[in-house]
Amino acid sequence: MPGLAAYKNASGAAILNSVRDAIDSSDYNSFIPEATVNNSAQVLGLINANPLYANMFYTAMLNQIGRTELNVRRYDHNPLRQFKMADMYYGATLRDMYFDLIKPIAYSDDMSDADLMTTLSKYPINIYEQYFTINSQLQYPVSINHTTARRGFTNDTEVLNFLTGILTSVVNSDRNGEYLQMKQAIDNFNSLGGFYNVQVTAITDKESAQAFIAQAQGYAEAWRFFDNKYNFMGFNTFCNPEDTVLLIDPFKRGLINVYDYAEAFNIDRAEIPQRVITISGFADSTIQAVLMDRNAFRYVDALYGFTHQENGKGRFWNHFLNHDAMYYINPFANAIKFSTAATTSPAITSIDVQPAAVTAPKGGTVNFTAQFNATAGISKLVNWTITGNASTNTKIVNGQLLIGRDETAQTITVKATSEATSTVSDTATVTVSGNAA
Repeated sequence: MPGLAAYKNASGAAILNSVRDAIDSSDYNSFIPEATVNNSAQVLGLINANPLYANMFYTAMLNQIGRTELNVRRYDHNPLRQFKMADMYYGATLRDMYFDLIKPIAYSDDMSDADLMTTLSKYPINIYEQYFTINSQLQYPVSINHTTARRGFTNDTEVLNFLTGILTSVVNSDRNGEYLQMKQAIDNFNSLGGFYNVQVTAITDKESAQAFIAQAQGYAEAWRFFDNKYNFMGFNTFCNPEDTVLLIDPFKRGLINVYDYAEAFNIDRAEIPQRVITISGFADSTIQAVLMDRNAFRYVDALYGFTHQENGKGRFWNHFLNHDAMYYINPFANAIKFSTAATTSPAITSIDVQPAAVTAPKGGTVNFTAQFNATAGISKLVNWTITGNASTNTKIVNGQLLIGRDETAQTITVKATSEATSTVSDTATVTVSGNAA
């Protein structure tokens, strides 16, 4: 199937025949002859004279150009597109799993019998899950009136010019919308306190730009080692300097000597466009630049393609470019904003346990979650405890409450306490059904 460039350089006959081959209709192919250099104008006139075949022709051509353009749509000027993950063909949710470090225990050749019995204990590992769902479902509609289209043509080549112009507008609109939503995900993450803040002097000249490079290099080197400070979830993780990306606006980018940056980060010059990424700015004007683990981006397409609908009375076709996607920043990945705003100590101000109140039977289970109002760089782990239970078989592990079959208590209180700030907690109430007052 020819691409747009091939269409633009093709003769009118080649265009007509390419579309003819794409139409799966023996009636069309029987009625509309193969075009040649000498008869292409007549073939186009024959198509336009028959509304049924005109609709088939315009739809097939738009589809053909559309599919070709979509297949190469990654060749555009969206600087954030490089972070798109593989398309998600099934489902509407992306699940990430993260495994925490394991705390060691002491070993001795002279263990007591009691110590030896601890080998039969359970040693669970902290496993975290993060779910991302489709948060963008957009359509880009365009109507094509074939009467208007025919009047706009003076020769068969203008068929391509007309339809290509329409398609270019649709696809460019989608490209721009995609970039704006990717950028909005970064701004949203910042508004939620997702970035670890580092106060810097504003980048206003070459000297301040050079000082910034030195600071950024220092943090990138620090990321080599496990730490829970530099990501929103307070998760122990690391990131090698070669896996970092710098986001910066065009004017500050102009002050930074990218070759100095490449040398500081041991980057091959050919890799600079993928590692120092110019975006159109940040909603927060104090931000000078953002340094991130490149795996922080969660940009996934769930649907991308055209659908079509004919309006017979109006003698036009509606064509819709459909684009469903998810645009997020991963809260478990290292991400720093360098800003002129003062750095505040990471803090957890509140926890919200859900469900806050629930009824469950004896022998049943209830899963609880703890949502944080917090800043980046502090652990989001909680310690789960229960009170009010009468049975030792009623237990809670990692937020999952198991109610013992012999439980006689009427209500049980579930409590989540911040591991980082023990004074911050929240509770939920569980009513045990069947245990009358």
